[in-house]
Amino acid sequence: MASIFYVLTLLTVLLLLRLLYQQRKKYLRLEGRMEVLSARLSPHFFSNSLNAIESLINLDQKRAASKYLIHFSHLMRKVLLASRGQTTSLSKELAITKHYLAMEELRFKSKFNYQMKISVELKTDCIVVPSLIFQPFLEQAICERIVQNELPSLLSLETKREGSYLCCIITDELIGHGNTALPRVSTKHRSEHSLLKFANRQLLGQEDTKVEVSDLRNENNEVCGTRTLLWLPYKISSHE
Repeated sequence: MASIFYVLTLLTVLLLLRLLYQQRKKYLRLEGRMEVLSARLSPHFFSNSLNAIESLINLDQKRAASKYLIHFSHLMRKVLLASRGQTTSLSKELAITKHYLAMEELRFKSKFNYQMKISVELKTDCIVVPSLIFQPFLEQAICERIVQNELPSLLSLETKREGSYLCCIITDELIGHGNTALPRVSTKHRSEHSLLKFANRQLLGQEDTKVEVSDLRNENNEVCGTRTLLWLPYKISSHE
C-alpha cells in the first residue's frame, strides 16, 4: 500500500509541475506580447494623435481631421490585432505602416512626403515578419530627424528579397537640395552609434536579424538623410 501511495504522490507532484510549467509558458507569451505592444508604440504617439485631430478641427480643416481620424481608428484596430502575436504577415504589417504614414503626413503637411516600394516578387500575404517592426524606425525618422530640418524630406520604405533575408530599406532624404549647401542639421540624433543602439533595442529578442545604418550624402559630401537597412529572415507561413 505504501508503495502505491508514494507512486500516486509522485504522479500528482509531476502533474502539478507540468501544469505550473504550462501556465508559466502562457504567462511568458502574454508578457512578451505586451512588451511588443509597449515597445513598438510610443506613449506620446496617442496624445500627439489626439492633439493633431483637435488642431485640425480648430483650424476648421474638417476634411483633414476626418481623414486623420479614419486612419487613426484603422491603425489602432490593426495594431491591437497584431499585438496578439509576435509575428504577422508582411501585408498586414504594410497596412499598419500605410495608415501610420498617412496620419503623420497629414500632421506634418509641409515637412515630408512618403512612398512605399514593394518588390513585385514578394507574396506579402505569406511572408512572416515580427509584429509592428517598421513603425518605431519610421517614428524616429519623422520625430527626431525630419521635423528638425528646414527643408522637406522624402521618407521611403522599400522591401525586397535578398537571398535568405527580407531586406527592408528605410530612408529619409531632404527634397530639393540638389548639390547646393544645406542648412545646418542637428547631429543630436544622427550619429550612427545612437541609431544602431536604437535599432538594437527594437530588434531585441528577434533571432537572426541584422541592421545597418548609414548617412546619405550629396555631391558636397554633406549629410542629406539617413538609410536604415533591416535584414529579417525570409520566412513563409506554414499555412501557405
